[in-house]
Amino acid sequence: VWMVITKEDSPMVIYTYSWAAYRGLTLWLTTWKLQDWHVGQTMWHDLWEIVHQKDVTVYHVSGHVPLATPGNDEADSLAKF
Repeated sequence: VWMVITKEDSPMVIYTYSWAAYRGLTLWLTTWKLQDWHVGQTMWHDLWEIVHQKDVTVYHVSGHVPLATPGNDEADSLAKF
């Protein structure tokens, strides 16, 4: 997610089945900023700066539930380098 946000142009829509990525970007980022976070500080500081300059929308989706998330397996195969 960090690579996409830092490298791609906005607007962007990110769908993730990672609760950590989703909550980090939608709930925790502001809390970490206000509380002067230390865990992963460089990465989250970069994300804070970038998401306030770009148009980023993040959604959580269920992972690997074929009927609920069609195309999830295909997305996984495309994301592997």
